Amino acid sequence: MKILKYILLFALPLIFSCQDEMGEPDKTIENVTGTLRYYNEADIWAIHYYYPGTIDSADLYLIKDTNNDFSFEEGKKVTVSGSCYLLEEESFSVPVGTTVYYIIITDLTYE
Repeated sequence: MKILKYILLFALPLIFSCQDEMGEPDKTIENVTGTLRYYNEADIWAIHYYYPGTIDSADLYLIKDTNNDFSFEEGKKVTVSGSCYLLEEESFSVPVGTTVYYIIITDLTYE
């Protein structure tokens, strides 16, 4: 988890500076279930999704827009839908099998 904190610290400026240049989403997710986490050091919420039946395949969805109608609770399971933008940055690393996205949430419900 310590590595993830540092990854987020380096990734956030890239996410926010590229927001206007994102264009079309890299993928759209519908009803994906994950766990909410708040990273105090980076001041950002994220959703962790682990692919079923695997031990090293995961997506990390960084949530920038928290000014919407959704409320967040640390450690809670959520089902989320939204538009995802791949964060392609080679100056940091994530655990093997993890893909990092910036997400614009269209729907979020608690499990």
